Amino acid sequence: MALKYWADVVQTIVYIQNFILSSQRPKTILAEVWFGKRQDISHLRPFGLTVYVYIPQDLKLHKLSARSVRVSLLGYFGHNEYKLLDKSTSVVFRSRDVIFEEGIMHIAKQPNPIIFNKENDPF
Repeated sequence: MALKYWADVVQTIVYIQNFILSSQRPKTILAEVWFGKRQDISHLRPFGLTVYVYIPQDLKLHKLSARSVRVSLLGYFGHNEYKLLDKSTSVVFRSRDVIFEEGIMHIAKQPNPIIFNKENDPF
């Protein structure tokens, strides 16, 4: 993640922490205490998740143009809008017309293991 997006990362972490149980109040989350009512967490998704954003009909150039753009989830604007990052153009924007790609696991690649034998043993 580029350094210019770290403020968005911290903002997203703080937003999500308000929906997590704390040790001081194990029965309620902080957002419930703040707003005084039960909170809906169905809008929360993993950070960096692949998202497809709908392109409005008036922005399409012709009939066969793309209907959506592949972007990444960067944060939240309340319960119904998301902050999204288009990695190809480095543009950050908000949208609520999204489809999440949740069926595919996004796992970081592990480095190749180093196997030591008698010739290359460092000890």
